Amino acid sequence: MDAEARQAEGLETVKVKKGSVRPRIQAMASVTENIARSVSIRPAGDGKVRAVYVLPGQQVTVGQKLVSYIDHSLHVVDLQLAQAKASLASAQANLADTALAYRRGKSLAGATVSAGEVSRRLAVMHEAQNAVHFQDAAVKTLTHRLEEEFTSPTERIVDFENSVLIAPVDGMVEQVGTAVDNDISPTDVVIRITSLETVWVVANVRPEDASDISIGTEMTFMPVGADPAQAAMAKVQTIEGTADPETGLVKVVATFSDPRRRFRPGTQLNAWLPAQEQASGLIVPSAAPQNVDGHMVVYRQTGADTFQPVPVRVLLEGPEQSVVSGDLKPDDTIVAKGSFTLKAMALLSGLDGD
Repeated sequence: MDAEARQAEGLETVKVKKGSVRPRIQAMASVTENIARSVSIRPAGDGKVRAVYVLPGQQVTVGQKLVSYIDHSLHVVDLQLAQAKASLASAQANLADTALAYRRGKSLAGATVSAGEVSRRLAVMHEAQNAVHFQDAAVKTLTHRLEEEFTSPTERIVDFENSVLIAPVDGMVEQVGTAVDNDISPTDVVIRITSLETVWVVANVRPEDASDISIGTEMTFMPVGADPAQAAMAKVQTIEGTADPETGLVKVVATFSDPRRRFRPGTQLNAWLPAQEQASGLIVPSAAPQNVDGHMVVYRQTGADTFQPVPVRVLLEGPEQSVVSGDLKPDDTIVAKGSFTLKAMALLSGLDGD
């Protein structure tokens, strides 16, 4: 076959190499939310929803408003705090009066005020001090409730009876569990948000392939139909022990750090996983070996325009590279792309080569 014919048929040649190949298992995969980083948002108090600001699937940022509601529990605590502050002010005024009475009595003790009266006034002052301490503790307790119970990374107070639920992380709204005018309580999951800083890449493989995959290996994946330059890597975290009864396939889950939000949940992917199996020998392109009369052969270039079929045994076949053994040596030139054309020409001419 001369140079013009080779060019017309698109023949390409490569050098045989010696080494080892670990095959890659190809599988369909998809991006899902990392539910381990899912946040369930509940209200701090009982109340009624005023507005819902987000929809399922919407991306949100830290501090973004999700739901506003009339917080009856907050209103009750606010009233209790106002009452406690008034009681504290009254107790402080009473303490000032009793302290003044005690000081006057003490200064007049033995003259116009008896020692017994001074002792009584001292006891009254101590009682007033205890009342101040009690009311001060009540104010601090209620203030703490407002600051800690009704104010958190997921909620902030708007006014004395209105609160708003906010996003604690950057992520995607996975679930909205309420609507305007609904009654809600601290036991209700009103919103569920999943952080998208990391996502799960879930591949579905055959059970026989799953047994050849190990945890901790790197999964290569990219969107279906995308340019190979968009390929990314994720580390395999879990391999399910049983196959899905509906599909017969085993789920392999890998975690991918995605701070730039490159892959949205639901994106369909092509994935490749390295198998544990490995073979050593002569490495050739997987397109090079051809089956001729039940024997696998590769076409070795023996001259400028001549090629000779060489019987080989395929030790391991991968999607891109295969390992073979036979009468080949490293650096031999063989046909990679176009070997099927040589096979067809040989069969048509009744020859073994050329």
